[in-house]
Amino acid sequence: MKKYTILLLLLTAGTQFSCNQDLDPTVYSSLTNTNGYQTKSDAIAAINSIYGRLKGTFCRR
Repeated sequence: MKKYTILLLLLTAGTQFSCNQDLDPTVYSSLTNTNGYQTKSDAIAAINSIYGRLKGTFCRR
């Protein structure tokens, strides 16, 4: 029983002190000058990845 108590205390302490930073989500749905496509090759890579998913190359079964 003492092992379980020590394990529970360690897990509680680990989860309490594991995240010290606030979580700031990155929004990808709105394009601005900082997160938009910078070059022509960036835009082409994005389009190719979309068509690759439609083709089924990344299909999980």
